[in-house]
Amino acid sequence: MSPPVRIDFLSHCSDGDFFSTRAPKAKFRTALREFRDLLSDESSTGFDLFRSKMETAVHLVVNDAVGGNVPTFDVALNVLDSLSRHFQAVRDETAKAYLRTIRWGITGFQVFKSMDATSRLGGNLNHNHATIANCVKDHWSVIAYVQMEMIVCCLEWLHGALVAWNATQEDARASRASASEQSSVADPTERPSTPNVPTEPPTPQYTIDPSTHNITAPPTASSGLPRAPPPSTSTLEQMLSSLSTGPLPLPSGQTSFSGGPTSTVGRSSPSTSRIVSSPSTSRIVSSIESPFDEASRLSAARDGQAAYPPTFNAPSPFRMSSPLLSKLATDVLKELRTRSCLGMKPRHYAKCKRENWCTSASCSYGHTKEELKIIGIARAIARGGMWKTSVCDKSPKCPYGIGCDYLHDDDKRETIHAIKSHASQLVDHTYVTDGQLYIEFYNGETVTIAT
Repeated sequence: MSPPVRIDFLSHCSDGDFFSTRAPKAKFRTALREFRDLLSDESSTGFDLFRSKMETAVHLVVNDAVGGNVPTFDVALNVLDSLSRHFQAVRDETAKAYLRTIRWGITGFQVFKSMDATSRLGGNLNHNHATIANCVKDHWSVIAYVQMEMIVCCLEWLHGALVAWNATQEDARASRASASEQSSVADPTERPSTPNVPTEPPTPQYTIDPSTHNITAPPTASSGLPRAPPPSTSTLEQMLSSLSTGPLPLPSGQTSFSGGPTSTVGRSSPSTSRIVSSPSTSRIVSSIESPFDEASRLSAARDGQAAYPPTFNAPSPFRMSSPLLSKLATDVLKELRTRSCLGMKPRHYAKCKRENWCTSASCSYGHTKEELKIIGIARAIARGGMWKTSVCDKSPKCPYGIGCDYLHDDDKRETIHAIKSHASQLVDHTYVTDGQLYIEFYNGETVTIAT
């Protein structure tokens, strides 16, 4: 019996786009393509090659989902057993059904391989088992296809379930460690000693002048000391004129992330207000960065000057009001922190192909128009000045497709400019140290992501 006419495993697992890093995704795709080629090759015999490709695909998914601490396929099976016990405890019947489907496919390969190995070594199989083994060999291409499809169709769900479960496990471990540390520092059963401090201040000793009957308070510690006169106008002007508007130096060992849409050589004052010194007084003027001035700003940063352009009075067409900007900052921070907690990079600025039914927590694409706006700003902040700045040199055959960080002909330039402008209004400064990108927002919040 010949295999199905069209075999495309990758279309049933989103082409492996749920992987957080590129290298394991490429290996995963290669393993599925090689499995497909083995099914199409009538000269291929034995179960070892098929089983090896299946184990490689499953191992890569489990290892990527839990953070790269799964060295072998046997360890991956132990992880699946732990996940199964978790679903059993929370009584999630749907998740248990998905997991049973995956284990059924894996077990089928193991059983058939064991039958084949026993017959090759001259082992005694009873008549029924020998018949089954011969039947499997005669129709192996179809059986292997069905077994593999049962596994592949659930791999995207498995990756998302493992990511969520692993995050829960890490939170529980962190809570236990924090509780243990607190208990080792202070024993809650011991009551701290209370210092002998009077509850009320002593009553001051007032004196009464018998001739005038006036009450006189005792002299204070500062009595008899002359008060400093208020600063003169010229002194205030000198203090204001001494204020520096230049950027502050970064801490030792940190380098500027010059690619960011708001990255600076050092930490500069917020762009919403800038103090401009004058001989007589100081005034506050608005400083709004135009997305079209980004190239000149980056050039100035390379020359060691302030990363923001001079103040100009023309309003930005993408400038947002304070309440909207505050809400946007909260949403973007949540997006970046969620991806960082999952151990994944920011999502791609593109709609998910399965937006109507995709529920994966680890999906790397957007599903709604509002979500896509948040994803675009988060991506622009994380990727810096390289995001949608240069034209893709691999177009129109770009291997990254809709997830490419470079400009394509079908990109909406006006929308991209608006996204960059909003990103510049949210972020105070960014810098890279120890392989981590540190992002500080104007509202004082910070987030760290992998570069």
